Amino acid sequence: MISRRNFVVMTIMMLALFVLFQFTHIGQEKKELYARNLFSEESEPQSQIPEAQLKSTWGKMDREKWVFVGNQDSKQAKTLQNWCDYEKKKYIGCKTMEDLNSIENVCFLVVDPTMIQTNDHVEQIKKFTKKGASVLFYEIPDLTTLRYNKGFRNLLGIEDIVEESCTLEGMKLFSGFFLGGEAVYQPQTPEEEALMDLERNVPWFSLSKGTKVHMVGLLPEDTVENEKLPPLIWRNQQGVGFVYSINGDYFTEIIGLGILSAVEADANPVSLYPVINAQNISVVDFPGCADENDELLNEYYSRGQNAITRDILMPSLISFLRRGDFKLTAFMTPQMNYYDEIEPEGNTAKFIQQQAYQNSIELGQSYALHFGIKLPAKMEQDKAFYEEYFDTYEFAALYYNKPMMMKNQIQKGNFENVDTLVGPMDLSGKIVYFLTNKVTKQTVLSDGANYTYKSDLEMRSIQTAMGYSNMLFDMGEVFWPKEEEDRWENLADTLFSNAQTYLAPFSAFQKTTVSESDRRVRDYLNITYAGEKTEDAVRFETMGNVEDVWFVLRVHNQEIAEITGGEYTLVEKGVYLLRVTDQRTSVKLRPCDENQKLTYK
Repeated sequence: MISRRNFVVMTIMMLALFVLFQFTHIGQEKKELYARNLFSEESEPQSQIPEAQLKSTWGKMDREKWVFVGNQDSKQAKTLQNWCDYEKKKYIGCKTMEDLNSIENVCFLVVDPTMIQTNDHVEQIKKFTKKGASVLFYEIPDLTTLRYNKGFRNLLGIEDIVEESCTLEGMKLFSGFFLGGEAVYQPQTPEEEALMDLERNVPWFSLSKGTKVHMVGLLPEDTVENEKLPPLIWRNQQGVGFVYSINGDYFTEIIGLGILSAVEADANPVSLYPVINAQNISVVDFPGCADENDELLNEYYSRGQNAITRDILMPSLISFLRRGDFKLTAFMTPQMNYYDEIEPEGNTAKFIQQQAYQNSIELGQSYALHFGIKLPAKMEQDKAFYEEYFDTYEFAALYYNKPMMMKNQIQKGNFENVDTLVGPMDLSGKIVYFLTNKVTKQTVLSDGANYTYKSDLEMRSIQTAMGYSNMLFDMGEVFWPKEEEDRWENLADTLFSNAQTYLAPFSAFQKTTVSESDRRVRDYLNITYAGEKTEDAVRFETMGNVEDVWFVLRVHNQEIAEITGGEYTLVEKGVYLLRVTDQRTSVKLRPCDENQKLTYK
């Protein structure tokens, strides 16, 4: 039995705790601590640095030369140009094979196969491989050319043409080429047939001995031995260098970047290149603040849009974040239909800010356009809403699906606090770049609601090349569903499952909000580096006004023994993520345990 004295003491303590917590909460609301962007204030984003200002104390950096032979206006040429910009390589364009004669010390040739017209052109390529250069043919030449040009076939490592066209049941990507390990793209059910969007009709070649295959096509079971399956990506040794061939439409704007990083790593005992190290999830058109489409939403959810946001969507997304240790950037829109006379509500705006603050969600602004609204009209109406309810919140990121139109608005000074614009791929074909001298563009690379085999291959490719992803969750379909399948419980299963599937193999890369990613993008674009690679060491110096710099180091049959001026994380066998902590970084290598070696010829 509790004495009267103890009862009084316990009551006082409980009252004190109650008052303490109440006043803490009231104080927090009074100060509006939640009404600010936790991510935009961590550091001041730097502008683009002119390359002329990037100088090494080791002298001028002699960049490796990558040469494109073919149409300089083609998508393939632009892909190589973009990759060279990211990797800090020197791009050289040649319109004809004759233009190659004046170029020396080439590291890699990327060749349009239609440029190879004569045996002299084949011998010209061989001269480069004898000096140590490697070659990539980004597509297969015309079969008539191959049939009558034995020298060209030998160059590619093709022994014979088995069939001019065969239909594949699927594809198999072997581990050690792209990051993410082995992958098989083969539908097993009628439902999975919808996932197949890779090219299925390709020529079938038998290869010479000594070739190494990175990706093959799959045929019906027991029809052919595994080693004789149709090759899709392979290499053939010529002299000191290698010749890589791609059988199929794989050298696209995104997959091409990964292929370039992969063949460079495959062709060299040691490969080092910068990466962004940022994994983003961009939730677009969420949250909304207006009770729009009320009749249909009540039919589906028995509540309006604001109640759905509060009771269903926000708790579900927060649970997803905590389960997978993800980070979100929510690109909100006050409303989607500006013609229904339903205005956004202030209470919902307050709830959104509280939830974002308490759960480390970054808020951005969505300028995706719906129901015929024009950008200037949406900007004008949204501005009044944000000034009233988000006057202390600094929006540092915008989403818009037409970046060049938004660039004009940014240049006019309408978004002076914005650091980055997020949107789909534009005509530049670039994944990240400076939209203006101070504002970066980050490309959305995958749709969380639509997983396909090609999108999976694109994810592996971009992670290989840049250690970067930006996955889209489009919430407009939830608030304006077209059919029962658009209900949140169905879409949530798809979104969350696809996020896990896409990103699970790349857990070594860090999950970020868009503003956190923005600072890494700036460092990635501004940095340059110089150094040297030997059989048992890598030594390099970074330059540029940067804060956090990351590199991927890929090795064969070796592992890191010691690192100075940096830290490292194992991504997968033979692949390390390096974080540079000093201007100069040195990595010592040692042979792997025999049982852990990767095959490298």
